[in-house]
Amino acid sequence: MEENGSKQLEWVPLVPPPRVYSGAPAGQVVTKVQANDADGQTPTYGLLDIKDFSHFSLSPGTGELRTAKPVDRAPGDFYNIVVVAMVKGKQSQLQFSVAVVRRNSRPPSFELSAYRAETHVGATPGSRIAVLRAEDPDDEGVVYAVEGPGFRADPTTGDVALTEPLETPGIITLSAVARDGGSPPLETRIPLHVAVKTISEPREVRITATNGTAAEVCWERPAVGQVAGYLLQYRDDAGGGSQVNLTTSSSTPCLALSGLSEWRPYELQIHAWNPRETGLGSPVERFTARPQVCADHPCGSGGDCKPTRSGPPGYKCHCHEGYFGLSCEKFDSCALAPCRNFGSCRTSSSGFTCVCPAGFGGPRCEDFNPCQIRSPPCQNGGTCLQSPDSDYTCFCAPGFYGKLCESFNPCFSSPCANNATCQNTTDGEYLCLCQPGYQGEVCEIEVDECQCSPCLNGGDCKDGVNSFHCECPSGYHGRDCSERGKTFFTIT
Repeated sequence: MEENGSKQLEWVPLVPPPRVYSGAPAGQVVTKVQANDADGQTPTYGLLDIKDFSHFSLSPGTGELRTAKPVDRAPGDFYNIVVVAMVKGKQSQLQFSVAVVRRNSRPPSFELSAYRAETHVGATPGSRIAVLRAEDPDDEGVVYAVEGPGFRADPTTGDVALTEPLETPGIITLSAVARDGGSPPLETRIPLHVAVKTISEPREVRITATNGTAAEVCWERPAVGQVAGYLLQYRDDAGGGSQVNLTTSSSTPCLALSGLSEWRPYELQIHAWNPRETGLGSPVERFTARPQVCADHPCGSGGDCKPTRSGPPGYKCHCHEGYFGLSCEKFDSCALAPCRNFGSCRTSSSGFTCVCPAGFGGPRCEDFNPCQIRSPPCQNGGTCLQSPDSDYTCFCAPGFYGKLCESFNPCFSSPCANNATCQNTTDGEYLCLCQPGYQGEVCEIEVDECQCSPCLNGGDCKDGVNSFHCECPSGYHGRDCSERGKTFFTIT
């Protein structure tokens, strides 16, 4: 899963990973995406038309992803898609794969039929007491939980930890739950018995293999409880076990183990005790009595040195991702998939070069142009222009305005004639205020002042703009030819 775009939008992790079973019909729910906006606004979601987008539909409002057509791919195959979230000029992309699996029919199974764990009175909240382990036969992943007060399981790792202090010694029984990520999800429950003791575990156990047959063990006194001595238990991978009971009041005791078998792996655990109880065991330590063949770091920084049972050199280099060679001294710059957003990596003399798909650019194809998505954000013919940080700005068509060109100014095109004044009444509607002498919806009609026959005594009316004048017959004069006289003239 990879994120790009504005850092003001943060994607919620997809748990469990998206899966859909082979043969699922159109409309099958796959997962739900969610991006949180730093300003508290609700984004809308869309699919970029690259890779396998046509196989899915995405709800713009809820982020729910469903199949758009029947799933015709075989289990083990994948669909690759990119989702974009947008809100008021901000955007972010999330690319992920949808795994095709078999239809879920078998629940997960725990490695044990019941778990037993230990903790001590006064242990701080957050202290880990057990690790749940389960496998799903359909390989669809497992999410963990525990039911019971005072404890919580990490959904991903299965780590069980305290959520509140314990005050009384005794046995607490919880229910451990393993739930798979299939469709539909199935679960298994088993008991988890927690023993609450008064002596905590020995601390900071250190094992030094002095040679191929001996080792020295040192540790720190428990932080809680009265201690009279220690019980050391160790065994090899063949089942051969030994234990040593050590009575000491030292705060940093040490003990030499001898007679070990060369190259054989061992497990060791230490308990403190007093006459009333045996306290919590230290974490199980694993070691092998062998020569220190890796002390000089023969694999360099490109790999891990692991001793072997064979003769010289007595070790093997396990190379880190991207490194290869006997000593992990060589590196493939494309092995770490440096190109993002489905860019293709090509090795070059300087390291690597990324060939980017349409809409992406940058040295690692990390730059996204939101203006090239299938449904551009700018409305009403607005022009989308990419801005820094992969955001965008809308340049609106004539007459439109707003962040997304969503509003219209109907007076922009000067619809009113004859020097009339245009006045907006609502978004999309207007009113023309006409100059004197004009009328009509857009002031397109000149008023005919002669229509009411203002000229008397046979005078001829001549219309003007917001005016008229009379051409009087002989013997009449005045504005409306109402006055008798010898002089003929016209008043306007």
